[in-house]
Amino acid sequence: MSDTTLPLSGGRVSVTVATTAAAVCCGIAAALTAVGIAGRSTLLALVPVVVCAGIIIGAIALARFAVFVLLMLLIRASIDAFQLSPGAGSRLLTPSTIVGVFFIAAAALWLVVAYRQRGGLPGSRLRTALVALVCVSLVSVPGAVNPQMSLTSVMRLLAIVLMFAVLEQLMVDPRMMRRALVVVFCSAIFPIAYTVAGHVTGNPPVEVKGDVTRLVGTFAQSNAFGAYLMLLIIMGVAVFSHTPGRIRAGLSLLLAACAVCLVLTYTLAALLGVLFGLIVVGIRQSRRLLLWVGTVLGLAVMIVPTLSDRLGAVAASSTYAAQGSAHAGNSLAWRLSYWSEIAHLADRNPATGVGYGMTSHLTQEGKQPHNDYLRAYVETGVLGLLVYLAVIVLLIRLGLGAVRKAPPGTLDRAIAVGYLGCAVALALTSVASNKINGVAQLWYFVTFAAAASAVLRRGPSAPTPEHEATAREV
Repeated sequence: MSDTTLPLSGGRVSVTVATTAAAVCCGIAAALTAVGIAGRSTLLALVPVVVCAGIIIGAIALARFAVFVLLMLLIRASIDAFQLSPGAGSRLLTPSTIVGVFFIAAAALWLVVAYRQRGGLPGSRLRTALVALVCVSLVSVPGAVNPQMSLTSVMRLLAIVLMFAVLEQLMVDPRMMRRALVVVFCSAIFPIAYTVAGHVTGNPPVEVKGDVTRLVGTFAQSNAFGAYLMLLIIMGVAVFSHTPGRIRAGLSLLLAACAVCLVLTYTLAALLGVLFGLIVVGIRQSRRLLLWVGTVLGLAVMIVPTLSDRLGAVAASSTYAAQGSAHAGNSLAWRLSYWSEIAHLADRNPATGVGYGMTSHLTQEGKQPHNDYLRAYVETGVLGLLVYLAVIVLLIRLGLGAVRKAPPGTLDRAIAVGYLGCAVALALTSVASNKINGVAQLWYFVTFAAAASAVLRRGPSAPTPEHEATAREV
């Protein structure tokens, strides 16, 4: 079986039939949407569009599975900007849910067919640990106060694991790996353009927490936007010297825009994550980068007063915790108090936890744990915590192994170093943030992880003179 297509019984005939059916359904959907708009029925107007989009996505998945995967990576960072307003329809009709459901179905089918035709699916130990994490999360569902909601959270985790499993197979082909990385960076174009357009039109995509206005971009929260930008900046800096000259200027502009947006999210975990990640990249790839990191960080603190205030607020004993305000989520004092409170939730079932995704349903504040390690223990029990720790260890080991395998001066080495920086940043920032439940940002993280796995599994690539010269100059 081809790495990029899902075999169909009828070959071109099946593809033609699927395309024709999609075109017919699109026509019907357009007519129904017109009726819905005329009748001022939001739900009637949107349902046909949703169905039509689903059919088109399904046809692409059947005909060209790799294109389907790349399309998912391209749009996932943008679709949260198009969520339905409250009361406009069921949560099942949100773009993120639809994309997730279609991806789970298509990815599962593709992996089954690949396994049957190849007689196996070679992969890393990380994949086994991720599958185990899904399993322990699923075991916790029956004990949840809201099993349906808990199961929905498990499905989000499953979508992340399936993306890694699929890309780990596809990225054995170096061309597919390069295309996926290009698509990941291209996925930032619309969120940044959307943010700029919002400021130009006087309606910027922001959220207000306390007296701080924070960019959210196309994401639901500023923290998610910040985590996404963190990953792009770390990997972008790592592979920058291996970017062809004609598109290096574009990457420079994109990374600069990402950096500005990251600062304006005022997401301290993401800012510290960039610092940790770039230190790893600097140590492994270019010591001169460490000087640049320190200089840029110092300038950011001096130029952006609100950032300085936020840094000071973290260390201060804030009264926000007592007030229970939304701004309390940014206070270190509030986090310590909240962690002490939710740690006792697992006492009722220390073996399997209170149910994956249930912490916010069992506390007065109604907030997530802001600590993925504690979350693993509270929601999936001791077993879940052990599996999660194994996942973190294997994430780091994968990066270290890929760095050792890839020769210096190669794109493979740059990807391995960039991924290692992202893995270290994720592991450290997970101590004080919610990373494990973010499908949007974790799809991009596992893309980098799958690339590192591909570097580890295939033969080393040869450095080019241009890359060697650039590396010496950096």
